[in-house]
Amino acid sequence: MAQQVERVKPTEIFHGQNLNISSSSATVLGASGDLVASEVTIKAMVSNAGSVYIGSSTVSATTGFELRAGQQVTITAGSPSDLYVKAATGSADDVSWIAT
Repeated sequence: MAQQVERVKPTEIFHGQNLNISSSSATVLGASGDLVASEVTIKAMVSNAGSVYIGSSTVSATTGFELRAGQQVTITAGSPSDLYVKAATGSADDVSWIAT
């Protein structure tokens, strides 16, 4: 028999910014695994010179979900700390995020 899992709705809103994202290593979005969320919206800053890529800790420009300057995506995730971001170029691009 399959076990039923109840999803608990978060009671807080979390938000943050990741600035000067590296093209050499992936950066985790949320600083703490304690942040519990059902949805995380990530937006590439309008002033970015290049694309940023969203994914797991092994995200790269060839495997990640691409966001160009000004674009955003909403992802169902257990926590912002489950998501990583990496810049396509050495231009130190930025993202902002909000989790509910």
